[in-house]
Amino acid sequence: MDKVKNFASPLRHHRLAHRVTRFLRLVTISTLLSFAMATAGNAQSEDRRTNAAEQQENAYLRSIEILETDGYQIISINTTWLGRTMIRARKGDIRREIVVSEATGLVLRDVIYERQYE
Repeated sequence: MDKVKNFASPLRHHRLAHRVTRFLRLVTISTLLSFAMATAGNAQSEDRRTNAAEQQENAYLRSIEILETDGYQIISINTTWLGRTMIRARKGDIRREIVVSEATGLVLRDVIYERQYE
């Protein structure tokens, strides 16, 4: 009976070592995959932030291009105390003020003033 115990004991240790090795491989692979996914996610979010910033800047420049295409002369471009961009333009007797949000890139206000003759 002792011979059977001695024979079974190394086999049992071999199976346990094999299970531990498989477990460690799974843990290592899952850790590497989660790290790779986190790194890829950070890179994508950085790209999104860069694209969003470019679109916001393009919205500000797009407003200027549209005004110039419509025949307006840009008088001034200022930043308001809320961090918005105010564009003032003129075309003959018409004056126009456009306020663009730098945070969102949206046109918040577009007012047209016409000079009235009496």
